[in-house]
Amino acid sequence: MPALIIITIVFILLYSLVMYLTGKPVRKNEMLYPFQERIIKCKEPEQKVLYIYQPSTHGSVEAVADYFAGRLKNKHCEVCMNRPSPELSYNIEDYDVIFLSSAVYMGLPSLVLQKYIETHSFAGKKVVILLIGRRTDLTEEVEMLAERIEDAAEICRIKVSKNEYETAWETISAFIEEAAE
Repeated sequence: MPALIIITIVFILLYSLVMYLTGKPVRKNEMLYPFQERIIKCKEPEQKVLYIYQPSTHGSVEAVADYFAGRLKNKHCEVCMNRPSPELSYNIEDYDVIFLSSAVYMGLPSLVLQKYIETHSFAGKKVVILLIGRRTDLTEEVEMLAERIEDAAEICRIKVSKNEYETAWETISAFIEEAAE
C-alpha cells in the first residue's frame, strides 16, 4: 500500500512538472472554437440581432442561446449566432441589438469573449450581456464586461443559472421592444 501512495505522488509531481514546462492546460473559457454561424430568420424581421456566445463545458450556454434565439424569432427578430473570435468580421452597424453570452468559470467570463469585446466598437448599440453561472447573486463578472463596453447606447446586464434562464426573458423582451422604438 505505501508503494502505491509513493507512485501516485511521483506521478502527480511528474505531471505537474510537465504542465509547468510545456505551459498551462487550456481552460474551457480560453478555447477558440471553429465558426458556427447560424441565421434564424423570420418572415418579416423588424430587428436584426447579433448573438455572440462562447460554448460551455456542459452545453448550458448553447441551450440558453437556442432558447433566446427562438424567442427572438417570435418577436420578429432575425438572429445571427456565432462564437467569438478575432476573425469575425460582422459589421456591428448592421444590427439593432448585440447579445454577448458566456458561462462563468472560476469567477470569469470567457477570455475569448472578453477579447472580442475589446476589439469591437458597440457605439450607439443596445447590448445584452448574458452570463450563465451558479452564483446569480454575484454579478461582478457582468459589470466587468459592461465596463469594457464604453460606447453602447444601453446595456442590459443579466446573470442566470443554467436552470433559470427562462425567467430572464421578460427583461430581455422589454429591452428588445425598447430597441425597436
